[in-house]
Amino acid sequence: MNNDRWIDNKIHHLRHENNLINTTIVATIYGENKIVYGVKDLQNGLATIEFTNSQLQVGFDTLRLETTQSKTLQQDFEIASASGYIEGFVTMQKIYNHWMNMNIYSWWYTNENRTNGMPQQVRTFFHDQLTWMVQKCNTHLNGKTEEDLYWQQVYLIYLQQLGLVKGYNDAVQLNFGDIWDIDGKVFGLDFSKMSLPELLSYMKTHSHCSALFKLTADRRDIFFSHTVWGSFSTMTRMLKTYTMNYLNPLTKSKTVTFSSYPGTLGSNDDYYMTDQGLVIIETTINIFNKSLYNHTNPQSLLCWMRVILANRMSSNGPEWYSLFKQNNGGTYNNEWMILDVKKFTPGSPTLQPDLFWVIDQIPGSVLGRDQTQVLSQNGYFASYNVPFYSEIFALTGYLDLLNKKPSMYHHDWSHETCARAEIFKRDQHLVNDLTSMKRIMQYDNYQHDEYSFNNPDLIISARDDLFPGPASTRSCAGGYDSKISSITHWKKVYFRSGPSHEYTPIFTWSNQCNVRHSHIGMPKTWNFPWVELESRV
Repeated sequence: MNNDRWIDNKIHHLRHENNLINTTIVATIYGENKIVYGVKDLQNGLATIEFTNSQLQVGFDTLRLETTQSKTLQQDFEIASASGYIEGFVTMQKIYNHWMNMNIYSWWYTNENRTNGMPQQVRTFFHDQLTWMVQKCNTHLNGKTEEDLYWQQVYLIYLQQLGLVKGYNDAVQLNFGDIWDIDGKVFGLDFSKMSLPELLSYMKTHSHCSALFKLTADRRDIFFSHTVWGSFSTMTRMLKTYTMNYLNPLTKSKTVTFSSYPGTLGSNDDYYMTDQGLVIIETTINIFNKSLYNHTNPQSLLCWMRVILANRMSSNGPEWYSLFKQNNGGTYNNEWMILDVKKFTPGSPTLQPDLFWVIDQIPGSVLGRDQTQVLSQNGYFASYNVPFYSEIFALTGYLDLLNKKPSMYHHDWSHETCARAEIFKRDQHLVNDLTSMKRIMQYDNYQHDEYSFNNPDLIISARDDLFPGPASTRSCAGGYDSKISSITHWKKVYFRSGPSHEYTPIFTWSNQCNVRHSHIGMPKTWNFPWVELESRV
């Protein structure tokens, strides 16, 4: 093999390619982190990567990572580390861009009482959590029991993350998914003392995503979709597919396709499709009852790791729930929806049990049940950042807020009558194909919808940048992409990147956003079409 082709002698060239439009990088990693360009060699290598830098063309990049078939449990560890390393190395410019954009905007800049850096309490939490996790992994590293194999699976994720950090050649320590909830624990926000405008402002920046599962009227298909909400500074997007050929016998799903970000191993939106025929989607739950944070502790696994474990080790909804609820630390609390496409028979008048599960996680509790009958009877299930289960609705403080605030604000906090609940209820019957599903998930007609009250946040795909007022007070946030597929389109993902603009202006980075909203490496104008991609599962 010609040493001139080693990628570690080509760093300058790689940085150049990372800045080209629609460039595809193919590479293989061998032992000792030797990476070779232009080669896919799983016979001799540990992992291959195919990365297409297409954000400036279509609004997002794509990445496909595949490992060789492991022959020993020890080789599992080597493969995990190598796969992280090659991703971190090849996508280093994207990781840098995303980190800089997040670092400028991130939560410790959004409150005048916070300093320009991660507070020591949060650093301590992460340090204690990591120490506990590594100790647990080391205890079970050489065992053969099911518990040993579980912690070896945790160790594989840890090694992949370490490899990614090493590949990037810097400490990429951004777990922004879980930081939102550690935020509440550290700073102890007292929602009971907030004025109504303050509370609505908090909801505007912490409501995260709309999701819809739609059973067609002829019962021949189920569409599923997700529109992510957040700061527009986080629009450095990647659609990833991992194929991790581990020997560990608890591995059921080897291939997963998911929406993601540079430098992260999970989705964080979240939107996953696995080769076991599972669809995993979530929307965030807000925690208004701050006493729940007493259950948040570092002797646990962070949410994104537990999701990867559940995705990898399960083949149905009950298994996913059983795995996910283990080691809950109460960080990044969400409503999870699990669709098992294997259990669907097109045209059948009845749906099989365990086809559709709904799971709500909060600090100290994870509640999940089979909700197939709800999907069957209503013809749809929608999620919009309000807990589905009445027990969780009460515990999180939504019920108290609903009882204390004027009835006119039920469109913010009620599961049955909040704005998105009413819009989904009214319009879901119009969904009968991909086109109509795309339309509802990009819906942003807040100026003329009876349930939106001229509020760009009370809509399926929010446009908070359109709130009136000076740029210094405006939030450049809202819905910034949609992902759609269905059981009959299982091998496809339909992706549209950028803020919605069906009834609103096309988003362009300009003076309407304050300086906190960094957008390094992003397109200036976000007017991208829907793109059809292979799901690879």
